[in-house]
Amino acid sequence: MKQRAIKQEYIILATAIAIAAVFGVVVPNSLSFPNLVLLFKSVSVVAIYAIGMSVVVIGRGIDLSQVSTVAVATAWVVSLISAGVPTPVAIGFGLLFAVLAGVVNGIIVAYFEVPAVIATLSSGLVVLGFGRYFLLERSMVQLPGNAAFISFLGQGYIVGIPVSVVVFLVLLALFGFVARTTVYGRYIYAIGDNPEASRITGLAVRPLIVSQYVLCAVIGYIGGLVVAGSVGTVNLSVANGTMIFDVLTIVIVGGISLVGGRGGALSIVVGMTLIGVLINGLILLNVPSDIQSVVRGAVLLAAVALDSILNPRDEETARQGDL
Repeated sequence: MKQRAIKQEYIILATAIAIAAVFGVVVPNSLSFPNLVLLFKSVSVVAIYAIGMSVVVIGRGIDLSQVSTVAVATAWVVSLISAGVPTPVAIGFGLLFAVLAGVVNGIIVAYFEVPAVIATLSSGLVVLGFGRYFLLERSMVQLPGNAAFISFLGQGYIVGIPVSVVVFLVLLALFGFVARTTVYGRYIYAIGDNPEASRITGLAVRPLIVSQYVLCAVIGYIGGLVVAGSVGTVNLSVANGTMIFDVLTIVIVGGISLVGGRGGALSIVVGMTLIGVLINGLILLNVPSDIQSVVRGAVLLAAVALDSILNPRDEETARQGDL
């Protein structure tokens, strides 16, 4: 199966290069260095979310509430800073919110054994409604002038490299290191490959599942802070947009299988490359947003179909009914 995943990654990478070449002919400026830098900067933000999602998917789960959790957490942080709360304290409150949301998701999935799709789809609505009613006065909040650190995350540069890209590369390196070289990473792959066998061999499967959802929320929260600093606002309507589909497409198309236990850091790089090239080309061609949504949905559907062919559902997956 590992050989299949690697083969899929290289196929997708070759496809991305071919698509980029086509767009390069149709829209000559699409392959210019400034445009490529801008492309990588914009896609790297979504890829940060994808790193968090990958932790859950590798463990044979899914978190459809990630974008809602991140949107509410970052909007609350910005609101607190606007109200005079010191930036480090506000960021700490946002982090606590993300952790609690991840813990709740993990407990519902691991201990109450609610299918992950239903659990996280429902919790996303709960989080969004809770944030709008109890934490925020408006659905869109503006980043205040005294939030210099958050602005730096989204707009700053380190030795000529956008900070958002640096954050992504650091998180990607940590993800790759933890996933492939640590005991925790091996446990997550084991749970994704066969949860029942992992439980029989003595692994603390339920707490490990909870930890996956916490990491998904926390890593996504970091991406949310980068987005807030980049655009200067946080709009809760993003939770009803296409971002979650872009995140899942990056994860699945790169070779991180929905059946769990497969994929890694290279999968995220390959997935973000394809999605970035595709979206960039559609924008440069002035394709209407509705048609872009059609293309994104079609790519996600094709990725899921390809995953089903390369990684057929086994009896354990079917028994769980998680996906």
